[in-house]
Amino acid sequence: IQSAIKSTYKMEVEEGNEDTFLDDSEDTGESEEETQQPMKEEIEEDEEEEEKEKTNNKKKGKKPQKVKKEYPNYVGKSNTIILSPIPRGTTESAIVEFVKTAINKEPLSVSIIFNHLRRISRNKESPLYDACRSFVVLPSIKDATKCANELNTKQFAGFTAKVFVAAPANKNDSQLKDETTWVKITNIPKDALEQEVLTHIQKYSKITKKPKNVYLYHHLTKDNYPGYVYVECNSTDDANNCVKNLRNTELNGNKLWCSWRTARKELDTKKDELEGKTKQVVLGNLHYTLSEDQVKELCAKYGEVDYCTVWYDKSGYPQGSAVVSMKSEEDAQKVFVGLQDDKVKNLSIRTGYTQYTKRERRGGKGGKGGKGIKGKSFKAGVLKNKKINKKITTSPKGGRGGRGRSRGRGRGRGRGRGRGRGGRKDGVGFGGR
Repeated sequence: IQSAIKSTYKMEVEEGNEDTFLDDSEDTGESEEETQQPMKEEIEEDEEEEEKEKTNNKKKGKKPQKVKKEYPNYVGKSNTIILSPIPRGTTESAIVEFVKTAINKEPLSVSIIFNHLRRISRNKESPLYDACRSFVVLPSIKDATKCANELNTKQFAGFTAKVFVAAPANKNDSQLKDETTWVKITNIPKDALEQEVLTHIQKYSKITKKPKNVYLYHHLTKDNYPGYVYVECNSTDDANNCVKNLRNTELNGNKLWCSWRTARKELDTKKDELEGKTKQVVLGNLHYTLSEDQVKELCAKYGEVDYCTVWYDKSGYPQGSAVVSMKSEEDAQKVFVGLQDDKVKNLSIRTGYTQYTKRERRGGKGGKGGKGIKGKSFKAGVLKNKKINKKITTSPKGGRGGRGRSRGRGRGRGRGRGRGRGGRKDGVGFGGR
């Protein structure tokens, strides 16, 4: 392994094995919908009945009454709990220690999730404005019930903890044991580079073969947001050893957590479908430090760049990917060919075609304002990747959403005149800071 630790950015891979992948766009865990689908326990009100009731009350001069939502009771039915709030910087190790005060057992899985649409606090000055929730899968239903009873309202990470039994998880990372060669290591110190991470793996993991790939991600603006790293091992045994031996080890004072992960997906090049028909190219496997200007500079060797958009996840972590629009289809082809497998900071870039469609400015959810789109929007179905295929639409320049033109239904009815969500530099609307 020592001979492999030569690069400031990434361990050298075995020859002929330079398989590179586009990032899964994770925060500090998977997206909320794909990991646990925990929010499905909320029962949606029947919109048509509610609309009729409001109309009748309006005619009679009655004020509309708020209908209190009911939540299913999963006590005695699930081995999964939700713990909140989780302030930024709180580690999986701390969560495990907190859980063990109730059951003295190691959880099967711990995920830390940030949902910018369901903030714990709406006050931007509050330390809970960007706080997360944790979904913890326990060994048994009895353990979940005991944790909820004993830990709810206790102090955790400086706040009063809210702990309750949630819907059963449809998967947890411990199920990937002996099935995957990939692991994720979280709580990487802000100043740590790839070489330090590799040295730590060499020292503590007890694996004998060097990993095939190592991908490090740091938040570029938030000092209290720890980094994370994906490691592709040579075998499932090596992955198991990393999980077993790296958990709770310390790197520059930070206690690390390691968990199994599914293999990252390859970028869909869409060569046969879009070559010569689009000006847009997706660049994958970019180093997290690359800025829009640097990506533009890479593409400018092959023609005039119209604009470039670097992608980030909901919390602002780089995804290791970007979309570049060239002035012509011919220039896009040159970028596609010229940057394919081009090494930048020891990461081999992957390229693929994509295209946008012209869309009218459209309204959104009534009173909340529309998800208005200024100018052109991108199709997001460019990857063979569940997370990206959520059809997130992005705007080249971000900005405010348009005025909602249609009457929204559900929450915030009426004509939407509010601001659209997000409007970040990268064009992916999100509220996390």
